[in-house]
Amino acid sequence: GSSDPDTVRELQQSFDRTEFRITVHANGSAEWTFRFKQTLANDTERAEFREFADRFDSEETTLYTDFKRRARALTDEGANATDRPMNATGFSKRASVNALGNQGTVEMSFHWVAFAPVSEDVGDVFQGGLYIRADQRLVVSAGTGVAFAEAAPEPDSVSGDSLAGSESITWEGERSFTDERPRIVLAPPPTATDPPEASGTEGPGN
Repeated sequence: GSSDPDTVRELQQSFDRTEFRITVHANGSAEWTFRFKQTLANDTERAEFREFADRFDSEETTLYTDFKRRARALTDEGANATDRPMNATGFSKRASVNALGNQGTVEMSFHWVAFAPVSEDVGDVFQGGLYIRADQRLVVSAGTGVAFAEAAPEPDSVSGDSLAGSESITWEGERSFTDERPRIVLAPPPTATDPPEASGTEGPGN
């Protein structure tokens, strides 16, 4: 039938672009989202993708069970590499076709508990480095309460006018990172300029 693993494998291979998005929060946890996009060129492809999307949203497909297995393996490897207890929770999935009907998207997410020590490096979990293919990109976002302080190697693009002023940074494939790379340092955002009363003027009676 159309729900056999071979169909899923074919579908995985037919995705045009893959985005790995990591949003790091102030408490050191991270939201990992794998987003796969597929161009839908005609009615047949649209119909096939919609059928797949319905099944993906309502059943435990091989694509999703593989994703959960990989996520747990990633957090296990990270815990072994860093000696920090970690786990993968809060799994979610969604497949959809855009309004124009020319693109199908599959999104799968999980919550990585204790991904990074706060105000320290993100990168020690990438033992042996990381490889992204030509049709893939890695996007790291700074969650509420944290800002980018350092990133190595230099990202291909940043969303703001500076690293510290960016909400997200992106590396485009094809790229092979060395051990413990990419390395990102997140810190509490720089505080706004001090209000006038804190600038050193002395209060009455001093």
